[in-house]
Amino acid sequence: MIGALMSQNIMSITTDNGRNILKSIEELNLENAYISCFAHNINIGVNHSLDIPILKRAIARLKKLQNAFAMSWKMKRDLHKAQELLQMEVKTLPSACPTRWWSTLKLVKQFLENQLPICKTLLEYPNKKHLMLEGNEISALEDFTTATELLEDITSSLSGEQYTTASAVLPLYMKIKNNLQNKDEDSSLLKSIKPEILESLNKYESHPMSSNLQLSTLCDPREIPA
Repeated sequence: MIGALMSQNIMSITTDNGRNILKSIEELNLENAYISCFAHNINIGVNHSLDIPILKRAIARLKKLQNAFAMSWKMKRDLHKAQELLQMEVKTLPSACPTRWWSTLKLVKQFLENQLPICKTLLEYPNKKHLMLEGNEISALEDFTTATELLEDITSSLSGEQYTTASAVLPLYMKIKNNLQNKDEDSSLLKSIKPEILESLNKYESHPMSSNLQLSTLCDPREIPA
């Protein structure tokens, strides 16, 4: 009886993909109102890509490098000196949280932008020179940045609490889908990263989730993101 009343009064429900949550939705007969959390599925897709061996190894080594600077005030000081000498903005390598993929992206981008001062600093510490990433690992990080930079902006846009985001899901999904199509010039790693991310998002083309999102988009008078 309670489940029937709830299903009559709930137009839609958004959750993560936890089995217990999905089971509850099924028992409450809310399947037709269910919309899987878009940002959560982006997170799942990116984390799956981070398990690709070469990328996983590169990220692990990058975290060791970040930790070395975080644990040594002298290395941090010398990094800042090197950045100033090269007329760069003084920044510290940020830490990365395993459950927040975008924090890993921020670390990767900061590293890629500061390779020169980081190398210069490590040369002053002979027992730390081995921490510098190798060429194939740096290339892997560059491919990761190429595949996920757009997703960072989209995740931020979908994090708003003061405005409706459901109507933007399908347009943003199509933008991601078009952006993550494999190209001839892509590296083999990039061609592996893109499908991992898209696989977690293709559910938005299925009924009834797609129908609910189409209706939301149609009814929203605001300009749809290009």
